[in-house]
Amino acid sequence: MGYPNVVDQCIHPTHKEWFSSLASSADPAATLYLYIASSTSNMLSDMSDLENSMVSIINVFHKYSGHKCHLKKADLKDLINNEMSHFMKKVQDSETLDQIFTDLDQNGDLEIDFQEFIALIAMVTSACHDLDRPEHR
Repeated sequence: MGYPNVVDQCIHPTHKEWFSSLASSADPAATLYLYIASSTSNMLSDMSDLENSMVSIINVFHKYSGHKCHLKKADLKDLINNEMSHFMKKVQDSETLDQIFTDLDQNGDLEIDFQEFIALIAMVTSACHDLDRPEHR
């Protein structure tokens, strides 16, 4: 799986033990969330802007998904309209919501999990980056 190389080369020494445990975890995403939730308050002052942004993305996802860790259509609509209104047009009609939801729901389970949600974040972030480039100004 490549965890040892990543652990040795990329992970902060204080997190190596935790990251190594992901290789044997049944649910790495849940393990990651619990780790971040349990240690965030101690780490926030030491984290970079990017790390704080990552924690913020996780927290927003869980604000709308709750403990079920999946977004239904209504959850996704609320998240987009409340948290992304400066980057995405408000979702008003069900046709637009259906299209966004279908595009994101890669496994067809009628729910958006965190990995599928991250695809939305990546696409919107990439579009914003492209628009901010000098040739688009």
